[in-house]
Amino acid sequence: MHSAAMRLVLLWLGLSLLLASCAKHSGGQTGDEDALPSGDEFFGALGKGAGAADYQPQSLGELVGDSERVVVAHAIALRAGHTYVDDGRRIGTVVLELAVERTLKGPVKKSLYLEFIVGAEDVGPPKRLPGGRLIAFAEPGGNYSDDDVPTENEGRGLPAGETLHRLRTPQGLVVANDDGGFDQPLEPSDRELGGGDFDDLIERIEAALAITGSAAGDAGPAGSGGSTGSGGSAGSGGSAAGSSAPDAGGCARELPTGPGANPVPCPDGCYQIQASPFDAEKACVDFATFETLGCLDGSAPPIVACVERLQDGQRFLVRSAWPFPASTIYRPCSDAEANPVLSALSCE
Repeated sequence: MHSAAMRLVLLWLGLSLLLASCAKHSGGQTGDEDALPSGDEFFGALGKGAGAADYQPQSLGELVGDSERVVVAHAIALRAGHTYVDDGRRIGTVVLELAVERTLKGPVKKSLYLEFIVGAEDVGPPKRLPGGRLIAFAEPGGNYSDDDVPTENEGRGLPAGETLHRLRTPQGLVVANDDGGFDQPLEPSDRELGGGDFDDLIERIEAALAITGSAAGDAGPAGSGGSTGSGGSAGSGGSAAGSSAPDAGGCARELPTGPGANPVPCPDGCYQIQASPFDAEKACVDFATFETLGCLDGSAPPIVACVERLQDGQRFLVRSAWPFPASTIYRPCSDAEANPVLSALSCE
């Protein structure tokens, strides 16, 4: 049984305790612009802009039961969101896009879009988003205040047809660490999720779902998008829920793209290597576009990569590690070529 004491954490309901601004970091920005840090500090800094408030901590079973979506994923994009306008104060939000590797509960989709309050409207992106695995417990987004606070730029940062979510509580962001364990950067003192390593936690979530009878696909059609892994280490299974598995060895292949290309789609059940094109002239990535560059029998490690199409030099941000180093269609970008791609904002 968890403690009944309320816990002082990030502000999730009510805007009156908003901090004046985020802490400043270099982040490759200039002037007075706030910037979020790269690396391990990113997620903690992302939550600091919301201030502080009390909430009731939940057990793992309660957190699983009350969340609409529970996913294993990794971060691939951070975009400016809408703005709350409260008594003359302008309070900015950002939308973090997660590439879903495995859906544990809820509709099976390729992405999950999480809203965070950052305070300053002009908060800058980090040089590079963390690429490691994480677990998100999410619920549909909505106004953070009990009052009807006016908003501007409604829908900004969220692709058409997608649903904006937020974390169920600050406990609901779990990040895998280098030792195989996990951290909760928005609530580092939490003990409700138990110990063990990252994959142990996934197994406990699955056990909780078995008890409640809810699982992936309950809130939407299974196999409607994205791929789900087997819950083991990166690179283990990756067939889409609700689709038949292909014959062994029947998936691994590259798919040509670009002028004159007529690729054969990946067979049902194969993991798709998806990418978004980089606009070199505008120095941005078209995150609304998904191009499939190849297929695999199992999922690729969740490390965002850059590749260049040899035919015309078009660069892509690949939403997983690139598994075809001997490709004659694409080649991995050099560090100098990859940096502007991996740190680019969305073309909006």
